[in-house]
Amino acid sequence: MIYFKILLTPLVLILALTGCVSKDTKQLLSKYSIASNQAQTNIMLTYEDTLENSQRAKYYKAVRDGATIKDLQSVEIDYSGQIQTLNDLVSFSEAMVALTGDSFNNKIDENSVKLYESAKSLAENKVISHNVSNEDLQLFSTLVNSAFKGYSEYIRAKKLKELILVADKWVQPSINSLDKDLKHWKKILKRSINKQKNIKIMILNKPHTYCQIKDAAKKCIPLAESFKTKVAMYEDVALLQKRLDSLDKEFKALSNSVIIMSKLHKNVILSLKRDEINKEELSKIFYDLKNHVDSIKEFRDSLKKDQ
Repeated sequence: MIYFKILLTPLVLILALTGCVSKDTKQLLSKYSIASNQAQTNIMLTYEDTLENSQRAKYYKAVRDGATIKDLQSVEIDYSGQIQTLNDLVSFSEAMVALTGDSFNNKIDENSVKLYESAKSLAENKVISHNVSNEDLQLFSTLVNSAFKGYSEYIRAKKLKELILVADKWVQPSINSLDKDLKHWKKILKRSINKQKNIKIMILNKPHTYCQIKDAAKKCIPLAESFKTKVAMYEDVALLQKRLDSLDKEFKALSNSVIIMSKLHKNVILSLKRDEINKEELSKIFYDLKNHVDSIKEFRDSLKKDQ
């Protein structure tokens, strides 16, 4: 009986430790996925806002100069690759949020496919992921297919850990690419808002100028005729200028969120490789990332209130 107790004590201890390890790993990956998804979604909102402003600037120009349908549909530069990379990161983190949560069994097949397809798209982007082999993707596919089957919590956490370590080859460079991309999006947004502002000012101050230059005999219809219309347009100009004045601050916060997201990913990968979670360091990174995400959300809310 004493011998049995001596054997049983280490066994209970091992089971308890593996239970703690699996729980800690799952909690870390869940928290990491949620934080990453929030930061990535924030950046996607900026991309969408930039594209909307770019299209709006075309409409303003059309009001001023006239335009064909072809002019309105033309695309100056194709940014679909950058949008696809961010879309894939968002889909990857969304699937991870679902699959590391307590209700991971809900839509498990759908989220597993979503995880694999987004990872495959990132891995096949050779502009970003240089060192990804077919074997890496095959291993990732195998892990996705097996990680969410009827295993114990410990085995599932172990497979989740292996899955993220394999995906690091394409997730980390994809995150790093966002900061460089943001600089281009800032230029597009600044140019688009400036164009809107300048055209509105021109219409307010010289409503006949452009059509008279093109055809001196042509009778022009004033584009800003009533007092109320002019007041509304001046209010729009003031809002556009306010947005221009805050662009540096807005994109600095977005850039910082990418840097912190990258730092978070590296620390999570390091913790998983060492089997040692530095909770204090990670808590600080989670806190910093949340602050940047929240500050950008507050800024967007303030813009909506002004409109």
